[in-house]
Amino acid sequence: MSYNYKEILEQKAKEDVEFARILKELRDGRKKIVGSEVGIGVTGNIVVGRPTLGGAEFVINFRILRMMGLRWNLAGLLGEKASDGVVYSIGIKLGRDLVSGGVVKGKDAGEFITSFTELIKNLKIGIASVVEWKKDFPNVIKVDECISCAGMPNIGEPVCHYEGGIIAGVLSEYFKGLIVADEVICWGRGGETCQFELKAR
Repeated sequence: MSYNYKEILEQKAKEDVEFARILKELRDGRKKIVGSEVGIGVTGNIVVGRPTLGGAEFVINFRILRMMGLRWNLAGLLGEKASDGVVYSIGIKLGRDLVSGGVVKGKDAGEFITSFTELIKNLKIGIASVVEWKKDFPNVIKVDECISCAGMPNIGEPVCHYEGGIIAGVLSEYFKGLIVADEVICWGRGGETCQFELKAR
């Protein structure tokens, strides 16, 4: 059975009236952009955002460090683009190390991507899947239940620079070139998943 986030939510909503109410309230609230300075509220609703991976306490702590510490505090010192770039580069370094250290591997591109998506799920970073392949290269990757943003309010901008960096680093190391990941869908800008377009530079 393949993973389908929306089907999981709809099934939970059918089985649990309270969950259905929370889901509706969250979706209704996400129609408006709340802005990026929502403080602790940026942690969002992890029960809805991560119905399979869970880990609310860990995710809340991660998001406090990620959004309040690394994003907003660094932005005050370096500027917003620079702070996002620092987080992206942390992800790139981790992604490259996962491949060079033999943690993610495969005999061909398909096996390699399977190894990568299984690791991302096992680390509870998210549930990654390839949306589109171009020849032997995955040029669109989706991450459901993303640790940085799943269930968070709509702040009008993407926030998953860490995950994008990991994807770019893993693919850059494997394909021996510079791959850039651009987040085009994010909970932070009103979506219910993360989607990254990948380009070789």
